[in-house]
Amino acid sequence: MQQNSWIYSVFNRTLLREYVSKVFDTDESVVCKIIQAFSLDCGSGSSQTDLKALMSKALVPQDIIDDVLRYALGWVKEQTDTLLEQKRPACIPVDIFRSEITSFVRKHDRRTILCSFAKDPSQGEIEADLLKTYVHQLEIIDCDYEEKVRAITDFNRASTDRTQWGVKGFVHESSFDEFERGLVRTWGNLRRKTDISLSKHADTEKGKYLYAECSNHQAILEGFTVPDHFTPGSFHALADKEEVWWHPNYKTLLKKSRNLD
Repeated sequence: MQQNSWIYSVFNRTLLREYVSKVFDTDESVVCKIIQAFSLDCGSGSSQTDLKALMSKALVPQDIIDDVLRYALGWVKEQTDTLLEQKRPACIPVDIFRSEITSFVRKHDRRTILCSFAKDPSQGEIEADLLKTYVHQLEIIDCDYEEKVRAITDFNRASTDRTQWGVKGFVHESSFDEFERGLVRTWGNLRRKTDISLSKHADTEKGKYLYAECSNHQAILEGFTVPDHFTPGSFHALADKEEVWWHPNYKTLLKKSRNLD
């Protein structure tokens, strides 16, 4: 048994020498610089504990961390075994790993609400947004200053959350497009409903009614309930791109509003 261990050790040293010598048989000054650039990170001594800590940093819910870790370890082994069988390097691109684990988390997460990462805009941001198209659209239907500030807050917080949810892998980018298409369909249906229900009312009243109906709409994103500001904020984003509007004659009035500015 000892003889076998000795043979195995010699074999490993012989195998490694071919690669190590390519570095350490070169100029000593170069080797010294390489060694000086080395760094060594030590774990806690428990790989499971360290991995769980990393999972927590990745915002994996505490109640499913053990399940996620078991799945990740098994999935990585399966992938690397397959690569080695194919005589390919056992390397998994980080984007593929992140996508796989994020999908697993989303499938098994018991949460039903997407949490907001956004803060209210500063006074400077509010003043800057007063010049944007979606705010002009509100002015056309005679919204007061408080309504415009609320709209600016919703718009900015929704924009921040959309970015953060995408970066953190909580929501796939294509789902945001589907969400917006759903809002446009809802807006179209509510606009027709407004035209029928308020056929004898002034256009400004129709615009106020349509805006209120859209603001009260509760939409779902990838099966999750979104924060209260996200759907109204997303409607404002569409209004800013002029994909939806409130006043029936908004184009002419918007042009006049811009000329006055």
